[in-house]
Amino acid sequence: MGQTRRGANPGSLPLTGERTIPGVEAENYWFRRHEAAYRFAAGRVRGPVLDVGSGEGYGAAMLASTGISTIAAELDEPAARHAASTYPAIRVTRADACRLPFKPGAFGGVLAMQVLEHLWCPEDFVAAVRNLLPTGGAFVLTTPNRLTFSPDGVRNPFHTHEYTAEELRALLGRSFRNVELLGVRPGLYLRSLDVLAEGSLQHLLMRTPFEELPSKLRTGVGMVRPGHFTVGDTEGSLDLLAVAS
Repeated sequence: MGQTRRGANPGSLPLTGERTIPGVEAENYWFRRHEAAYRFAAGRVRGPVLDVGSGEGYGAAMLASTGISTIAAELDEPAARHAASTYPAIRVTRADACRLPFKPGAFGGVLAMQVLEHLWCPEDFVAAVRNLLPTGGAFVLTTPNRLTFSPDGVRNPFHTHEYTAEELRALLGRSFRNVELLGVRPGLYLRSLDVLAEGSLQHLLMRTPFEELPSKLRTGVGMVRPGHFTVGDTEGSLDLLAVAS
């Protein structure tokens, strides 16, 4: 996500900048970007799947809708309560990513979507995830690409560290033998919005309240869908996307 964007989503979770939620106009770009990554992940894991740092719960519910048995792990109590009441198809448990309370080999896949940058225990977390997977199990994660997300220094107050592709590969390689590193990239439609934004749409959204954007850009952002993002090379990508096994 971008910088702190405070607000409220009636009947749901507050917007603080720490997580994104569906159904909020100002969040549509960020939500669709995360949704695109979850769609990719659904094709790379087998159940049961653990979604660590599941937040509002929409991603875990998306996996469950494809028939994948999914457990959502979330430390924040209001978010966990919201997910459990909103998405009955998933099992929600409160858990700290730095102290995962699950048995070795318990999951066929583990997801951590936009979680790693928040953690003070990245090495321990990755090692713990490896222990949760059997042979052939996959760990799929996304995290902001520091080179494009915060080229002038980390600005999101909820982020402990943002990674380059080289840093992420090194971190995962300490626990996993196979690391495939990809990137979530803007497709043609999003590149057209970059032109409309006179630079980077991402950075404009990070520094400008949504209601202060030009009306054409607000309309364009509202039309963003997960298919407007692609998965490809890491160079110039918006987010880093890794599959480790």
